[in-house]
Amino acid sequence: LGDVYKRQGNKKRKRLITCINSKNENTLLEISKDIKKLGFKASKIYKRERKIKVKNDYGIFEVENKEKWIRITSNSFSHLLVLLGMPIGKKISKLRVPEWIMKAPKWIKRNFLAGFFGAELTKPKTLKNGYTFMQPMLTIAAEKGKEEIAYNFLKQIEKLLNEFGIKCSSIYKIKGIQKTVGLR
Repeated sequence: LGDVYKRQGNKKRKRLITCINSKNENTLLEISKDIKKLGFKASKIYKRERKIKVKNDYGIFEVENKEKWIRITSNSFSHLLVLLGMPIGKKISKLRVPEWIMKAPKWIKRNFLAGFFGAELTKPKTLKNGYTFMQPMLTIAAEKGKEEIAYNFLKQIEKLLNEFGIKCSSIYKIKGIQKTVGLR
């Protein structure tokens, strides 16, 4: 899922708006249908193209990005997501696996990991020989000074994976951009 953020509408109240991003327009249409089944309404699909210039320790990179997203303006929908553990605002300071998932039956943990890895794990690739697959990797970017939060989150993911007999090789730092560090 995308971001939940605060928006000032009427000055007397704050609203939460949920945005869901995807590169695939059909995915957003399917999500919209699911949201409708829950009794809520998603917006039309918004699109924009951006050129982003990123400077990190490896050099300067220019990236062209095509963004697609939908919005759900229902306060109750956003609050439901918050109650299920979705953070509001800067996510790194609240990065954790929700406690109810850590205590849930294995089938819920499996679905959580499937969704999380589907969004965050590296895409399958082969080595130059074309036959040997590279090890999948998960990288979390954290603001410098907040690496411990990201490390603890990755330890929670490792704990969940251990329940399925999957071993993690290690957690280590990689270079990030100017204000961040990566944990992989």
